[in-house]
Amino acid sequence: MFKTILCVAALCIGTVAGAAEQYAANFSAPSNGGRSMNFKIELELDLKGDGVFEGKVLKVWGASTCRYPVSLTGSLVGDDISFKSELNEIKGCGRIVFNGKKVGDTLVGVLPMFQGRAIELTFSK
Repeated sequence: MFKTILCVAALCIGTVAGAAEQYAANFSAPSNGGRSMNFKIELELDLKGDGVFEGKVLKVWGASTCRYPVSLTGSLVGDDISFKSELNEIKGCGRIVFNGKKVGDTLVGVLPMFQGRAIELTFSK
């Protein structure tokens, strides 16, 4: 009986841990020096349907001085999705903010302010 309870508990924990999905987006934006530079944002989101969700910004490639992961919160209502990360502890790193639509396995939208400008991008699984 005790072994069965442990197995069921382990299965439940494994199921909950597997609920989050990873998304990534590659894009170009100005560097601090003004030149165009390639960036990549990797996310882990726990989208369970309409409502509030949580996740993490796992990494922002191209922003080497910023520390990750940082947590994020957002909402998904129908196809409309938005989220914002907590403020990064490193000065000048700010937060990641996204507004867009969930289209199948992608998130299509805009970072309203990244490196001083709005950036259109698509996150894919």
